[in-house]
Amino acid sequence: MTYIKVIFFMPVILVLGFLTNAYGQKESKNIDFVLLINEDVYNQYAKFKLIKYHNGKEEDVLATYWPGNLSIPIADYEKLLNENADSIFLSINDDRYIDGKESHDQYIIEYKKQWLEDTYNILRVYNLDKKKYAKLFNHTLKGKNYVYELDSPCHTFRLVRKTSNYK
Repeated sequence: MTYIKVIFFMPVILVLGFLTNAYGQKESKNIDFVLLINEDVYNQYAKFKLIKYHNGKEEDVLATYWPGNLSIPIADYEKLLNENADSIFLSINDDRYIDGKESHDQYIIEYKKQWLEDTYNILRVYNLDKKKYAKLFNHTLKGKNYVYELDSPCHTFRLVRKTSNYK
């Protein structure tokens, strides 16, 4: 008698599990996204924040990053694309141990709506506190100690370099 119950309920449990898994996968928009900081892949699992500004109001959207992926809740992703936004910024808190030293940096990158729609994004951030990069780039963001570049299939943003010999 108990075997009959197991045989009957097992397919029901499997179908419910499949539907739950299929629904769960659609809750986030996954963007193929690679972040390089000072030419090194940012290989941390991290929470980033997308900040949407509209009419003087700020709305935060949390995103999850791991190398190769930026995951944004689908409802928030659709709001970023469909609703009016004066600007969108990606806030990255870089808290790592590098060469045995604790490092804390924050990068706030203006992020275009069109970049969110691209198939992939490769974001390169260069910290100008490092001599190597201070010598390399002419352009600095007002009041910031970093610059950034982005590559994607439809949009590429590159900075002019002072020289090609920067090592």
